[in-house]
Amino acid sequence: MGLLGSLLPRAMCFLLALFVLGCQPLEAFAVSSTMATMSTGIALNILKAGGMLNQPTGQLIIAAATVNEMVNISLITELGAIASGGRWYTYVLPLVFMFVLVAVLGVAAVKLVPCLLDKVVLKRVPRSQRENVVLGLMFAAALLLMPLCKATGSSDLLGAFLAGFCFCTDHHVHHTWNRQVKRVAAFLMRLFFACSIGFSIPIKDFADAVVWRRAGVLFTCIVTKVGMGLLAKPLDSSQFCVLGFAWGAWGEFSFILAITALNGNIIDKSTYDAVVLTVLLSVVLSPMALRHTLTRIARHAEKEIATARIETGADEIGKVHSVYYCLQTRSRAHWGQQEALLSAIYGSGCKIIDFRTFHPNHHVGAPHVVNELYLKDLKLNLELHEQLEPADQAALDARIEGILDFVSRALSESDAHLKMSRWLPGEGTPELILSRQRGATAPDSTPRMLDHLAAKDAF
Repeated sequence: MGLLGSLLPRAMCFLLALFVLGCQPLEAFAVSSTMATMSTGIALNILKAGGMLNQPTGQLIIAAATVNEMVNISLITELGAIASGGRWYTYVLPLVFMFVLVAVLGVAAVKLVPCLLDKVVLKRVPRSQRENVVLGLMFAAALLLMPLCKATGSSDLLGAFLAGFCFCTDHHVHHTWNRQVKRVAAFLMRLFFACSIGFSIPIKDFADAVVWRRAGVLFTCIVTKVGMGLLAKPLDSSQFCVLGFAWGAWGEFSFILAITALNGNIIDKSTYDAVVLTVLLSVVLSPMALRHTLTRIARHAEKEIATARIETGADEIGKVHSVYYCLQTRSRAHWGQQEALLSAIYGSGCKIIDFRTFHPNHHVGAPHVVNELYLKDLKLNLELHEQLEPADQAALDARIEGILDFVSRALSESDAHLKMSRWLPGEGTPELILSRQRGATAPDSTPRMLDHLAAKDAF
């Protein structure tokens, strides 16, 4: 999605700039490059506030945004080479070095760095100083990689990205960054963008009708960005809107690319004004639409939970209702895991009320994925009793085993830990009637562990 969400808006913008705005091919290339970005910070902040960040769509956006950042850095490198008028190798070699560095350091981040930290470095450091040591190592890596990337002809931003990438599997860095660096970094980012971008926004030029006309043409490219919602899993109207509107806003890299093109005399002032206006419109309209969508989803989820509470309350004992479950899984992450899990749930005849994903790390180099799902069975209806009749109990046993079979195949891992329980959130009824476990799980795990899953072992 990261590549497709970058290339489609860029392709549409290139054609519009070339045939509608009358730009030269090189100018159209620069303008289309500014339309390949997305506003990662705005999207993630809104998704986090809306409780969507650890759901499948939120996880997809995080992964795709990382790919988009790499595309943006490569475009900055190429525009810089065009502006400097370098020879052919100034265009090719930086990209080659970038892909090599990403591949090498990506493998190191998963295979090498965690082992070195866990078995060599942190063993020799007092526990109270481990977070500071790991954070210092990350800064040292940044100071090394930034000039190295610059020397290869790429952007120094690539070095900063790769330094963080090297330590992406270490939870010490994440915790220390939030506690010691996050506020300072937020202030410095505001200062940087205010000085480099804020003062360059041509507010007076926005009174020109030509600028608005050109911006209107460029803004139509947002159709291809919102259209990324078609990749949502599950594909329904709500998830389409979440993914599409989260991807819809162009990001700060658009300003950097536009300034680079303007300073390199690749685009003129009128085109620059139109690009800036287009980006500003997107960062106002898309977040508003995303917030509205998340509010609507939250209200629908509250209604679903309220219905579940009513149907499983003490007043409903003896009446036939749908069966509700809590499913917890713990496994290693692999490509396409969440999509396979979603397909398994829907294929088994269940409706998802809530789906949360967590990535707890208990020590360096031991990442795993914890999923917690609350489900409504669309096939099985039972009378609500604290002690089910033998026939109903047998039907429930068979149904849970069947769903677990679907989930086990989706996770594709023999060591995966699964727990599935009948969920009774209603007033006056026991929380669990029956629980089935697969794997080494503890007997005291309950569906009300949601707040603990991110901080400790799921089971």
